[in-house]
Amino acid sequence: MNVLVYTGPGAGKGPIEQTIGTLRLHLSDSYDIISVDAATLLKEPWQATTKLLVLPGGRDLPYVEQLSPKVTSLIRDWVANDGGSFLGICAGAYFASRQVDFEPDRPSYKVVGERDLRFFDGSARGSIADGFIYNSEMGSKNCSITLDKPALGLDFDSLQVYVNGGPYFDLESLLPESPQPTVLAEYDPKDVSDKWKADSAQNKRYPAILECAIGRGKAILTGPHIEYQMRPLGSALAAKPGSEAIEWRDAVVSGLLPFEKQRSRLFRELLIRLGLNTNIRPERSDLDTSHDEPPKLTPMFLCFQPSPHVNVEDKIAQIRRPFDAAARSPNEPCVLEDDVNRLVLEDRQQDQYSDTMPVLECEQDDRPHKSVVKLCVCRDLSQIPRRDLLQFNIDRYLGYLKEYQDHWTKKQRWLEGTWKCGSVMLYGDIVESTQTLLDRNYKFSQSLPEGLVCVGSHQTAGRGRGRNSWISQSGCLQFSLALRHNDHKSIIFIQYLFGLAVVQALKSQSGYEV
Repeated sequence: MNVLVYTGPGAGKGPIEQTIGTLRLHLSDSYDIISVDAATLLKEPWQATTKLLVLPGGRDLPYVEQLSPKVTSLIRDWVANDGGSFLGICAGAYFASRQVDFEPDRPSYKVVGERDLRFFDGSARGSIADGFIYNSEMGSKNCSITLDKPALGLDFDSLQVYVNGGPYFDLESLLPESPQPTVLAEYDPKDVSDKWKADSAQNKRYPAILECAIGRGKAILTGPHIEYQMRPLGSALAAKPGSEAIEWRDAVVSGLLPFEKQRSRLFRELLIRLGLNTNIRPERSDLDTSHDEPPKLTPMFLCFQPSPHVNVEDKIAQIRRPFDAAARSPNEPCVLEDDVNRLVLEDRQQDQYSDTMPVLECEQDDRPHKSVVKLCVCRDLSQIPRRDLLQFNIDRYLGYLKEYQDHWTKKQRWLEGTWKCGSVMLYGDIVESTQTLLDRNYKFSQSLPEGLVCVGSHQTAGRGRGRNSWISQSGCLQFSLALRHNDHKSIIFIQYLFGLAVVQALKSQSGYEV
């Protein structure tokens, strides 16, 4: 099933990155997280294959311009009639309420009006805290919230959360016939702006997170940014110049870091309440969040099929060329700064490879971060530590390949020496994307031998052609193949021929004939 995250006009860059990153940390591998815009939601048949739609933080008015009324009608119908789940965060929560009352006393910030989606049939009012600043984190606050501990099934009842312009949900504004939502969390009144207290009753509630039953489906709306991970945010702000950023970071981020475990547990529990499967058993009651770190990439091993038709040293030299060209001295590590990754080639005549990954800094401060991919040349498969071959048996693969090649060579002698596909292999247990590695790193891709197969047992950011992406579940065989084809007009048909070949191979096995 798919989890859709709206990334069109209105969605903020930071909220998008944090939302997608946190979803990837918590959701099981059975979900594909896909970015969508208004055109996709309007024109594509997404409803039947989608479990959750997320509207992240940003600005509510562009959401109105892009999504109302046609897309909002589709979304509401999908939730109410098809049993879909919706998560609205900050601006997404404003947009999903019947009425928005944002900064009514600040003319240049004021946004007031009715909305179409109406998952909460009342008013979302904010910012809950004073000092909000557009397009900045400098006006954000850390606010305390109290949880409905029995409803959430958590073993803590309060924490501090990151708020940047988010609302509270005014229960008194609900229409008489409207169903009451379930209040999952409330702000501490001491953190609420005085403008929302002026004409309020003494015991007024300030809901921060709501759960709304919508027909067969469900919506959760949250004013706080519970998707924000504080450690990455603090690191990003540390690079910003100026005392203001440092002062803000010390006041807000440092105050939220002690609550990261609770925030993570709360986010996961909300996903479970929306009917999604997480990568951790729901009954876990401890607060250990070591699992919340993204999976660490493992080394990739370059292996060769022993064959008189494969000159291993020639293949190694071919792959080394761009690394050698990039080196400034013979004693430097074999490092290639490519378009997407920083590739480190390790070619050692020893039994096992080093466990340490070189720490290599970009030469220019403004260069984007690049993941380091370690490539280890293996002339002998016994060099590979067994812990790095947990999910794939390279010996068995190469054995089957040789058996197949020998079988067909005996039948058709002209095939001898023509085998290219699969004889050179690049394997890693945990990789980002085999496709990205081979086709987005231009210097490296030009050096690849014809027919090299790249296999990753688990792909953390797997993708196919165009916007297609992989759901990297355990046991799936997902790989990329380096082929060169000179006729650009017919290249698209290779994928169809490949698919037919896979189907025929499966049907040739006993029990799979039909």
